[in-house]
Amino acid sequence: MRSSTRLGYNRPLSISLGRRTPPNMAALFILHRRIGVAIFAIATIGLNSISFSYADPPNGIQWTCVQTDAHLIVSHGDVEVLRYNIVAPEAPDEARAKYERSGYIHPIYTPEGQRVTGDFAADHPHQHGLFAAWTSTSYQGKPVDFWNQDKGLGVVLHDRVISLEQREKAAGFSVAVRHFALRKDGTRFGILDDVWKVKAQSLNSQNKNDGFRIDFSIAQTNITEHPLTVNEYHY
Repeated sequence: MRSSTRLGYNRPLSISLGRRTPPNMAALFILHRRIGVAIFAIATIGLNSISFSYADPPNGIQWTCVQTDAHLIVSHGDVEVLRYNIVAPEAPDEARAKYERSGYIHPIYTPEGQRVTGDFAADHPHQHGLFAAWTSTSYQGKPVDFWNQDKGLGVVLHDRVISLEQREKAAGFSVAVRHFALRKDGTRFGILDDVWKVKAQSLNSQNKNDGFRIDFSIAQTNITEHPLTVNEYHY
C-alpha cells in the first residue's frame, strides 16, 4: 500500500464512499435515532458516491432547488430536505466564531422535518454537517490540514454555484468549493478546486414511493503548478 497520493497539476481526483483505505477525509453526519440507516461515512481516495434512504414520503409532490443570497435549498413539496451554505452560518457564540466557514451542507432533514446533521458541536466545532476536507497533506514541503481549522493551516470555502437541477422526481445542484492553504500572516492561496454534484430524489418501486435518496459526489483538481501530497493517515 502506498503511503501517500500525489495530486498533480490539473489532474482530477474523484471522491466517493465505500473502499477500505486509510481514512483521511470524511463526510460527516450526526446520527438520529429515528433514521433507519447509518448515515456516517468516511471518504477516502477512490470513492465516488454517498446515498441513503429516508422513510416513505407522500406521492405526487414536486422537488425544487432554490438559490438565495446565502443558500441553495432543496425541498420536497413544502418540506426542506437539505441546505448548502453559500455564506458562512453564524457561530452560536463568540468562542466558536473562528470556526465559521462556508461551502458545506447543513441542515439535512427527514421527510417529517427532523434535522439529522449538526454544526458547531461543543466538542468538535470544526465539523460542519456534510463536508469534505483532507486532514494530512503536504504542499512544497509544508503541512496543510484542510480539516482542523484550529491549526490555522488550511480551510475549505464556497467558491461558486455552477448549476441547479429541478425535475418532477429529483432536484439538486452543482457547486465548487476551494481548498486553501493558510500562511502565517493569515492570507490564503487556493490549491484544490472541488466540484460537488448533489441530487435528492424519490425512490420508486412498483409504483410506490419508497423514500428519498441523496447522491453526493466530488471531483478535485489541483490548480497550482506544484503537487499536493495526500499522506497516509489513521485516526
